[in-house]
This record gives sequence, structure tokens and C-alpha cells, in this order.
Amino acid sequence: FDGVGRRIVRGGMLLSAKVSIILISYNKYPLNLFTLYSLEKQTFDPGKMEVILVDDNSTDRTNSLKRYKAPFRFKYLYSPENLDRAGAKNLGIREAEGEIVIFLDAEVLVAPDFVANHLRHYSTGEEIAVSGNLSHFSIFSFLYPGFARKQLRLLHSCLQREPSLMERAAQLLGVPSAELRFFDKFRQHVIKSRQPVALLTREDIAGGQFKQLSVPAWHFFSGITQKYGPDLSGFYLSWIFFITRNVSVRKRIFSAIGLFNEAFKGWGSEDWEFGYRLYKNGVKFIEDREIVSYHQEHPFSMSHRVSDKMRNYTKFMALHPEIEVCAVALNFLRKRRFIQINRIIADYYRLNDFVTVRLKSLISHDVTVEDYVFIGPSASIAGESVLRKRCFIGQGAVVMPGRVVGEESVVGAGAVVTKDVPPRTVVIGIPARPMRAVEA
Repeated sequence: FDGVGRRIVRGGMLLSAKVSIILISYNKYPLNLFTLYSLEKQTFDPGKMEVILVDDNSTDRTNSLKRYKAPFRFKYLYSPENLDRAGAKNLGIREAEGEIVIFLDAEVLVAPDFVANHLRHYSTGEEIAVSGNLSHFSIFSFLYPGFARKQLRLLHSCLQREPSLMERAAQLLGVPSAELRFFDKFRQHVIKSRQPVALLTREDIAGGQFKQLSVPAWHFFSGITQKYGPDLSGFYLSWIFFITRNVSVRKRIFSAIGLFNEAFKGWGSEDWEFGYRLYKNGVKFIEDREIVSYHQEHPFSMSHRVSDKMRNYTKFMALHPEIEVCAVALNFLRKRRFIQINRIIADYYRLNDFVTVRLKSLISHDVTVEDYVFIGPSASIAGESVLRKRCFIGQGAVVMPGRVVGEESVVGAGAVVTKDVPPRTVVIGIPARPMRAVEA
């Protein structure tokens, strides 16, 4: 929308929108322009593609993009008030005309097959959400004086690998390239520059040379798809792959489960909360590791981001006080990795369906509990123990590490199991000793 609320539409005629790509942006110019450049070279038919840029009340030059000319249909939507991340996405969704909606960060560059790779998963009517490769790349399209020391070190290492780009940076900074050879000198010249300096050109993006200034970015989801496969089968936390940096869904799903929750303010959780609702409604999640994204580095406040993240996740748990959501807090506290949390959730559901556990019982996470077991109040089951089918653990009983309680056996109240219990046997005492056989 322009300043008086009129929608601005740029681009050619669109007979049938197959896909809508939604970018939300707050003060990210000219990174958002470079993202648009990378979308110009898609192998997918531009006549069936629209790109919607939601300008969330930016104060930089983002409004100049309303004059941007594109080979696809382009919509520039301006909000005269700050909508925040969820509200800006919802504005884009309401304007989207495509059957498939792709959310892309407004400062992310993509390869020419980006759209085509997303859409190849939608050949059937199955309800799915497709995530790009979450192990993305960081790319330095601009040199910012406000970069953190770690960012500058990464950029310096990229420039050292590419002498032609080091020479370009030296020319842009107005110094001999030899002055940039050592990091401390490089950092001093960057800080003195005072203004962002473009390291890439439109031609670099079109030709793919931008990848020379990219480095792999660590991501905490690594290893999950190796264990559970690209369709995340058996992974109760598949919804954490719904990150709107690079993810797609059918537009019709918004009519079924609603839009993003605008109660979330600042950074984080509004996409996970929406993804969790998808998960609860049976939507299947897929990570396609061939859909690679390149996040353009820019200065940001880590302290503000962490504060927003924790506040919003607390709100998320209040909205959905279920085991899947609450258990993820263990990762925030650095107590468990996601794969370990998934095992905990799997055990919870198995115990809930087939096993009775009374209050104040302590069960180690690596205990094997078979079906129809009863565990009495205040019992303690140590690591690597095995409780066979239909066994009974009495109140306050203790099963020591690595012990096996046989099928249909009974461990009396307060007993301490230090040896394996044979099937269909009653044991009592400290240490537990066989008393009699279980009657048929």
C-alpha cells in the first residue's frame, strides 16, 4: 500500500498465479533489492509467478522499490504502521494469488532452480510444508562498518580466497589491496568507511559469482534429516523446520487453520507456532536439501534477539502447553539436543498409551519399558533397565542400572532390584529376593 492505503502493483499480466513469493522487510535496503535480482533468473515460468514485498514501515530507501521493474509480477505493499513479523506476513498472504505460497527472507539470495525445486513437491494433493535446506550459507554482499568482529573475520577469509574480490574491496575502500592483507588493518579501513559498500553487482548475482563470498553457516538442525529422512518420519518436532526464511505451503491451508498469530512481537516463534498448528492438523513436513539459500550478512543485536526469542517462546508454551512444545525448552537450556528430545516425547506417548506411571516416579530416559507395565508412586528405575510386558513395580521400589524385570513379574513395595528378576516371579526385600511364582 502507498501512503494513502492504495495497493501498488508492478509487472506484467498474470493469467494464472501458480506461486506467490512473500518477502517482508523492515529497513533492509539494498539487501532486499539483491534478493529481487536473484529471483529474476528463475527457471520457473515468470508468467506464473508473483513476488510480494511487504514494506513494514521502513525508514530507509525500501520505498524506492515501488518503481522496481521485474520479469515477473511484482507487488510492493507499504504499511504506514509497523505490523511486526506476523502481521507483515499476514498482509502478504491476503494479497497472494498463487496456489503455492513461498516465504523467503527479504535478505536471502537463491539459485535459479529455487522456485522449481519447491514446486516439484506439490504434484499430488497431499498437504505438505516444504522447507529448504536449513544448513544455509552466509554471504557478504555488502561491507558494513557495523559488522561484528566475527562477521568481519569471516568476510576477510572469503576475500583472501578470492584475490579479484580483495582487489575490488580495496578499490571500493580507496586503499591499496596490500593494506587489507592483515585482518586488523582491514577492520580499521572498514570502520573508517562509515557507509555500507556493495561488494557484489547485479551481474554477479545473475551469473552466480556471488557464491564466492559465501561460507557455510552452522545450524542446530544438523543430523536430524540424516536420522529421520527428508520427510522427517517419526520426528515429533518436524514443525521446527517451518522457518519462514525458506519454506512453502499451499495457500488453502490458511483458510483451514488461520494466519500467523500477531500476538508475537519481535524476533522468533511466530513461524514455529504456525508450523505447530500445521503439525497438529496432520500436515507432513519435508526438508529439501537441494533448495539452498544464501543469507546476506548484516549487523544485528544478538542480545535483543535472544530476549525476543525467550519471551516469544514463553508465549508459545502458554498457547500450546503440550509435550512437544514444552520439551523444546530443554534445547534452549542446552540440556538436550533435538534428537534426544524426540526420544523423550516418543517415550511419553508410549507410556501414556500402554503404561501406567504413578506420581513422583523417576525413570531414566534410556530405560526400556514394554507394554502394559505398572510403575507405582515414588518408584525409581535406573538407566539401561528393561521392564518386560505386564510387570508390576510397587510403591517406592528401586530397579538398579541394567537390571531386567521379567514379563508379568511383581516387584514388591520398597524392594531394591540388584539382580535380574525371572518372568512371572514375585520379589521383595532389600536386596530383592524371589518370594513365590505369580499365580496364573
